[in-house]
Amino acid sequence: MTQIWKNAPVLRDICGKNNEPRRSVLGYTWEIGNSKISGIPIGTGEKIRGLRANVIICDEFGSINPNIFETVIRGFASVASHNTFEVVREAYQKQVLEQSGIVLEEEGGSSGVNMKGNQIIISGTATYQFNHFYKYYQDYCNIINNKGVLDTGKIIDTSEYAVIRIPYDNLPTGLMDKTVLDQGEATM
Repeated sequence: MTQIWKNAPVLRDICGKNNEPRRSVLGYTWEIGNSKISGIPIGTGEKIRGLRANVIICDEFGSINPNIFETVIRGFASVASHNTFEVVREAYQKQVLEQSGIVLEEEGGSSGVNMKGNQIIISGTATYQFNHFYKYYQDYCNIINNKGVLDTGKIIDTSEYAVIRIPYDNLPTGLMDKTVLDQGEATM
């Protein structure tokens, strides 16, 4: 966050000098307009409980403790965090109308924002097959390949899933250090 701020004079000019990222004991926060970014140190997961998020990005996922991810971090996105009161009210109204036999057409909601829901993005460098990151990769591929039919028989919407693999040789030239990659290929 601080690198973006330091290297973006136009952004600093638009936002004003007092809107730079702030550091606290809980990590970094940065607010621009109605948007807020939080960068948090995960540690044991005890100090980060109770947070909510629209988008969670877990980079270098292979190094994140899977128990902390499943019991704490995934929960950040389980609660609607965008116009929560309105979303709950509309869902209740829709449920009552459907129970009465009235079905409404889907719209963007009263907020006018077309957010289907929260998102969790896990990313990072590929790791060994015994690492939990590989299991998640396999699980997501299986969900997509099986068209959302789970082992339990439940069917889920696969349009909410994506797996993207980018081989290092498809990255922009100069992004990766070729010497280090060649050394790794020679010794690993």
